[in-house]
Amino acid sequence: MAEPILRELANDESADVRRGVVHTPSVPLDVLTHLVESTRIGPVRLPRVIAATDEELRLLATSPSPRARMLVAQRTALLADVFELLVADDNIHVVKGIAPPPALSANPHCDPELLHHMACNATARRTYRAVAEHSNTRAETLLLCLGDDTARRWAAEHPNLPTDILIKLANDPDLARHAAANPVLPTEVMESLTAAYPGNLPES
Repeated sequence: MAEPILRELANDESADVRRGVVHTPSVPLDVLTHLVESTRIGPVRLPRVIAATDEELRLLATSPSPRARMLVAQRTALLADVFELLVADDNIHVVKGIAPPPALSANPHCDPELLHHMACNATARRTYRAVAEHSNTRAETLLLCLGDDTARRWAAEHPNLPTDILIKLANDPDLARHAAANPVLPTEVMESLTAAYPGNLPES
């Protein structure tokens, strides 16, 4: 649809018409950011945002409008710098709307503070797991991940997990195998595990 027509329809009195413009793949970015302020669109990934260039995503991620920033947060594939902007956002709805990104595990230089912020505001299990397996995650952040049934397995293998917590996890049949894989597990605890499970450590 031609841009002049979309701009005209964006001012239509009908909310359904304006919503239709929002969902149009070719809607101009400035029209989109204007419409999301007054149009209910729900938690959907808009075609225009999915097709946005990296520079357009950076523009949306730094928009003064939280609603515009939330549009970017719903994308599942983001550049690391855009993702970090959103995770550090001062609007909790933007942070909670972030889809756990593949970029996190692919970014070995992710800041520990950012990882902690993610764990504090995580709303998806995949986020906890991504944080728990990252090499830069601090001890206090790993403790937050222990509350998730899946992420706690990754946290049990992390060398930054406090030793006293690691020993407790080694005594949990569901986590013994993962704790045994932790390079900082004390030798005497590893020996006790071997004695307790002379065959193989239990599967979690």
